[in-house]
Parts: sequence; C-alpha cells; structure tokens
Amino acid sequence: MTKTPTRRSVLLGSPALVAGVATAGSARADGAQNTAAYRDWLRQELDRDGLSADASVTFGDRSQALTEPAPAMAQRLSVLHGDTLLCYRRDPQGTALRTGDGALWSPEGDVTPDHWGAPRDGVNDDAAAAQAAADWLALRGGGRLTLLSGTYHFAAPLTRLAYLARKDPPGQLSPLDIKMMLALEKGVSLIGPGPTLCRITVARTEGLASAIGLWEYGDGEVGGFALTGPGSTGNAAHGIHLSYLSAAAPHDNRGIRMRDLHISQFGSYGIGHQYGGAYETSLRNITIEDVGADGIDWKIRFGLGDAQDVSAGVHMTGIIVRRPGHRLKKGSVSGLGLRGRAILSDIEVTGIPENCAGIRMEPGTGEVDEFRQPAARSVLSNFYIEAAADNIPARGLVCFSSGPMSISNGFLRGAVIETQSQTKSPTYFDDGPQISGVTVEGAHSGASFTLGAPRTQLHACRSISEKHYFEEKRGNLTSGQTWLGLPAPATKSKHLWVLKNHVVLRAGRDYTVADDGIALASGAAASDLFMIVLGTVTAIRIRAPYCVVNGGGSDAYHLTAIDKASSDQTGLQTGFLAEY
Repeated sequence: MTKTPTRRSVLLGSPALVAGVATAGSARADGAQNTAAYRDWLRQELDRDGLSADASVTFGDRSQALTEPAPAMAQRLSVLHGDTLLCYRRDPQGTALRTGDGALWSPEGDVTPDHWGAPRDGVNDDAAAAQAAADWLALRGGGRLTLLSGTYHFAAPLTRLAYLARKDPPGQLSPLDIKMMLALEKGVSLIGPGPTLCRITVARTEGLASAIGLWEYGDGEVGGFALTGPGSTGNAAHGIHLSYLSAAAPHDNRGIRMRDLHISQFGSYGIGHQYGGAYETSLRNITIEDVGADGIDWKIRFGLGDAQDVSAGVHMTGIIVRRPGHRLKKGSVSGLGLRGRAILSDIEVTGIPENCAGIRMEPGTGEVDEFRQPAARSVLSNFYIEAAADNIPARGLVCFSSGPMSISNGFLRGAVIETQSQTKSPTYFDDGPQISGVTVEGAHSGASFTLGAPRTQLHACRSISEKHYFEEKRGNLTSGQTWLGLPAPATKSKHLWVLKNHVVLRAGRDYTVADDGIALASGAAASDLFMIVLGTVTAIRIRAPYCVVNGGGSDAYHLTAIDKASSDQTGLQTGFLAEY
C-alpha cells in the first residue's frame, strides 16, 4: 500500500531555508546555468526533511507577502489574515497576490475577498477586493465567492453602463451609467455563513443605485449574510438589484437562488427585479426591514417569447418585510409587489404606512414604451399582514383584475383587502382572484373586503372587529380602576362599544371617550371583565359584477355586513353570516 505524502508548511525565514540558501549561494551566483543545480539542491533538502517540492510557505501577514519573495520551488503559500489562514497557489495569471519577487498567486480552496486584501474590519473599504474576486471567478466561468464571519464595509463604488427603459425614445432601452458597490456576473455566487455571523455595511454615496447588482444573472446563489445600507431616507439605493442589462436586448434570469438574507436601511427597494423574464428562481428565508420604498419589487419586463410565458418556476417562501415605505410614502409602495406568475407562501408584512399596501398583485402594462407582465395565475398562501398603526387607511392586499389567481389562508390586522379593475394589462381584463380562508381584523377605517374586480370569488372569509380586553388575570385591571388605556388614536373609531361582563355600557352615562382610552364613571371590581370593541363599518363592499360570496361571516359589531353598489352589480351571495 502506497503512503500518500503529507504536504507540510515551511515558515518563511526558518533555519533550514536560511542555511540552505547560504550553502547554495555560490551556485546561484554563478548565473543562469546553475539555476537548475540550485533547484535540484532545494528539492534534495526538502526531500531529506520529508517535505515535498511543492511545500507551502506561510507569511505572517499580507504586507510581508507583498514585500518578501517566496521560495522559487514553492507552489503554494499561506498568509495569516487575522485569525484566518488564506491559501494560495502559484498562477502566472493570478490577480489575488503578488509576492515580493513578482510571482503571481491565485486562491486555493474557498475564494474570498480576503484573498485580494479585504481588511474585513468594518471600517476600511472591502468593495474593491470583493469586486476583484468576483471578476476573477467570472473569467473562469463562475464559482462561489465566500464571505467569512465578520463585517465587510463597502465604500468605493464602481460605475457600469446599463440599458434601462426610457420614455424617450419610446419602446427602446437606453444606456445609463449605474453606480453600485459590487457587480456579480452570471454563475458567480456570493455566500456567507449566515446573516447573524456575516454583515456587509454600505457607506452613503452620492448617486448609488444599488449595493449589489446582478448583471444578466443566472445559475447563481446569493445569501448567508446581512446587508445594511446608509439609511432608509436621503438616498435612492437598492439593496440587491437584478437584473441589469449590458446590451439593448432582453434577458431571461434563470436559476437564481436567494436565501438567508437580512436587508435593511436602503432608500429604495430591498430587492428589485427589473428587466427580463424570471425562470426557476427562488427567494427563501429573507427578512427586509426599514427601507424607503418596497421591500421586494418584482417586475417582469421585456420577456422573451410569448407574453404569457415570461415567468415560470418563481417561488418565494419565508419572506418577512417590516416597515417599508420610509421615503416614498405613496399609494404605490408595498411590502411586496409582484408582477409575473409566481408561487408565494409563508409571507409576513408588518408596519404598512398610511395609504400603502402590504402585498400588491400587480397589473401589467402593454404600452409601446414598456411591457410589464401581470401577476396572473399566481398563488399566495399562508400570509400575515399588519398596518403600522391603528385606525389608518392601510391596504393589506391589493389584487388587480389582470387574470385569475388564488389567495388562501391569510390574516390581516388593521388592513383591508381590495380587488380592483384595470384595463391596461395585456392579455387579461376581467378576472378577479379567488380568495378563501382569509380573516380581516380591525378594518375600522373602511370595508374589510372591497370587490372591485369582476368575477372575484370570496369563500369562507371572515371580518371581525378589533377587540381589547381588560381583566385582573391579564394584569391590566385592578379593583377601583377607572381608566382603560388604548393606543392612540384607536378611540377615534366612529363605531366603538364598551362591554362590562358582556353587557353593553352607555356612552356619556357609564363612560367617556378620550384619544387614548376610556374613562369609567365608576371604579371596576377585581372580578370584572371589560371589552372595548372598535367596530368595522362594512364587512364586504361589492363594486363589480359577477362576484361570488360563499360562506364566512362578520361579527355583531359591523354596521353593514354586505354593501352592494346596485342590484345589477351583484353576483351570488350564499351563507354569509352577518353575526356569530
């Protein structure tokens, strides 16, 4: 049985090498004809000590490696970088390291920005080193760029020419300089050990378009780190943007995987998909917090082939979006905006600002200057949506009549569901979604469900009023207490009830209302149970023809269970309980 030799590391400046160099000095001094003799001697010395001829050399740090030569026979070397040992191999085309003798080296094993000198101290710039590593992988057809534990800081952006949709001239892509911190090409993955172990911070930079840009991307993975921007206001930077185009032609983004990310503090989107179709793409276990615009803005533009077929195999699961819309507090802002066909599950959107939406199933546009695919044939299931505050007009879920879609198993608190009619979307004009098993709680600023898209179907859905309880075992009621506090401005609801031990109290006689609570006329007993109800005005408002409402119900604190616009705009309503 042949024993596999073990490669050992030789420390630069070790006594063995020092002595050997001195011994061979005369041979090396004789000129080029004795170079071979010197190499033979070095090989004999290494073999005698049990070292292979490709033994590695270890430098104490990168500055030493840059200034001191590596032994001529060494084919590998290592550099201590903090508590990490970075391994290199000799490579005439290497770009990661040039030792003091001019020799070039490339990474061996995992490829990291640290191989190109990234300090990874959270203060000095790492962007140039990360870009050099990504470019090195791209020239070799792709590969994995590994982020190590710690904090990388991106401060020095690069500029690339990208083609974007412009109104002038219409129907064309126009070039524009785009500034970003890191550009990833097709096949280059960026992977860290996890968002709690690895973080990328991004410096505030004038005109920055995105922290990480994916260029005509595909067959790659991005994940395992936290990405923190320069702030949710005062800039228009995206966190991760895909896909930029380097030519005036459509592109299909295929085989993209994004997972285990925490993105925060960007003035625009957390994640934005802008150009090209999307195929076999997945987003999972992603948290996005405190961004200026949408958490995720997923557009499908300029897809190749048939207009119905530019998005397939797109899955998003385990997505959490908190507090979007810091900068653009407009009606178009949403936690997650979807165009193109996709399957969404286990989605949570909270902190929706006033007049914004939690999830928007977007319409398409078929205008000459820009084509956008609608969210037709999409599936949304297992979701939770919550407004930023009580008693603000927040739209939890907005679905446009851009084609059939399935919505199921969701809960909305303080936010409503709307289906809307629209006519600009290509291919589909008159089909609303099917919504089943969804509960809306506390929509006291309007109707829980507004059916404005034709053929919307509502099955086994509930509308319940917001309720607050006070009792001794909950720790918020004591004997003699006369004040029941509520988060302001909850008590501004026009439809408020106060119940004591399940009996409705009379306003003015039994209690008075303030902005932030209820003042009782007499003190409570320790055994009392109080319930304050902020009633919902309407459970269902129907504003389109051929709608179906089947099953479900509303509680007794609604003024209207079903509000129909007119007799000729009602479809079929069966089994909806006005009280329970």
